[in-house]
Amino acid sequence: MKKHRLKIKPEYLNSIIEGNKTFEIRKNDRDFKVGDRVCLIDEKNKRYIDIIIKYISDYAQQEGYIVFSFDWISGGKLLGESGVLPMSAPELVRSIIKDIKDGNKST
Repeated sequence: MKKHRLKIKPEYLNSIIEGNKTFEIRKNDRDFKVGDRVCLIDEKNKRYIDIIIKYISDYAQQEGYIVFSFDWISGGKLLGESGVLPMSAPELVRSIIKDIKDGNKST
């Protein structure tokens, strides 16, 4: 099992947190395997989620790309250089709603 850290756009992370997106399409330059853990990081809004890959396919993908499904392990807010504030799924959803209400349209 490998651990990967990948950037993700805010709108895609929001869709995962809201439960609407359960897959990820990525270039397979890291030799992803079932069981690998991936930390998806939204640098703009300082949020992250940790996932575990449960299924991989390259069916109908561009050459060198894969699609994988995953289960959500945990998530939260990034604090400074190395700290994290773990949050539950409902807490992350509330943080998205708060960002939208506060005028942060990138979320």
